[in-house]
Amino acid sequence: MGYFLLALILSAALPAAAKSDRSYFAFPGTAYLDGVGPIVGGAAGVKNVFQEGTVLAAFKTFGKIRGGGVALRGYRVFDDRGTLSVGVGVLEEAEFTTQYGRGYEQRFLLEQVINGYGFGARLRFEPIPDRFAWSAGFSSSLIAFEEYKNRSGEKIPISLRDFKDINTNAIFLGLELGLLQRDPKLLQLEESLTVVGGRVAQSDMALFKTRLHGRREFSGRLRVSFTAGMSNAVIIREVGPGRVDGRCNTVADPAFQLDCQRVEDQITEFVVKSNKVGTSLPLGGSRGLRSYREARFKAAHTGLSGLEVGWTPVKRFPVEVVAFYELGHASDNLAALISRSRYSAGGGVRIGGEELALRAEFSYGHEGGAGFLTFGAPW
Repeated sequence: MGYFLLALILSAALPAAAKSDRSYFAFPGTAYLDGVGPIVGGAAGVKNVFQEGTVLAAFKTFGKIRGGGVALRGYRVFDDRGTLSVGVGVLEEAEFTTQYGRGYEQRFLLEQVINGYGFGARLRFEPIPDRFAWSAGFSSSLIAFEEYKNRSGEKIPISLRDFKDINTNAIFLGLELGLLQRDPKLLQLEESLTVVGGRVAQSDMALFKTRLHGRREFSGRLRVSFTAGMSNAVIIREVGPGRVDGRCNTVADPAFQLDCQRVEDQITEFVVKSNKVGTSLPLGGSRGLRSYREARFKAAHTGLSGLEVGWTPVKRFPVEVVAFYELGHASDNLAALISRSRYSAGGGVRIGGEELALRAEFSYGHEGGAGFLTFGAPW
């Protein structure tokens, strides 16, 4: 409750917008993400702090992901042509399924437990409404490794002495262009550059992301959306090789020693490769390639394209039936990026507005099917 109380105490001490009444909100939430598990929590906050449209909110989660935070969104600047958003979050403990393969490799699955915190700010400026906008921001986070478990839930006795806390600093620049004058939302282009550095024993890199997307609505009941884009990592300061010693030779039990050695080997291979070629935005999970667990595919270069059709049976009720198809690519070799792919096809139900919609979906792909319950738009 500490995060909720903080948001409400701050809102009581801050002025409301001159033309709008302040309003409060609170709602519980639950979600299930494949590879992460159930997440239970809620959010509370106040609208129209400082000015109309500005939101101060706090959230708290339990279950496999325990944490919380406070965020201020939509504070208007530059004669209302810009918005400023800031936030801070604490990850008390997170347990999730992962593996350290590159590209389409399927390596030893394990449960990873971490904790950490992060904060950031973003400024978005729109000099030409719906046609042109730029954004800039920064973030800083610290992730600490607690332990690894095998798929049976047993702790793997690997030494974490070489597992340095990951203190990541990032600077972000982005552009958004509406390419069609008569209806900019039909076809939009996004370009962004993120510089990532500050991580102990890991290379600094630049992430270039390009995305073409659009949406078209018919009679207010039928919606067609698409996305196509890619993310590329470029090393700008190489360190390494980044080998990890888990002291597995000190483990007496042969079965646990084998688990320890497998974890040590695949983490070392992953870090050595990442220090050489970089790691771009991963694929898999509720934000793209939905039939796979979260962040299933990691590589220096990734690509995602997708088509989604939504139908609202009754206009007055914000319930949408959705069908989608997605195609993803991941490779450490840019020239070979599109030579292989993975797909997801599925459908579901969406309730509420686009940004905060409750999504219940199921999809199927090369590695089987996955269902999840979560919030927000997929792309």
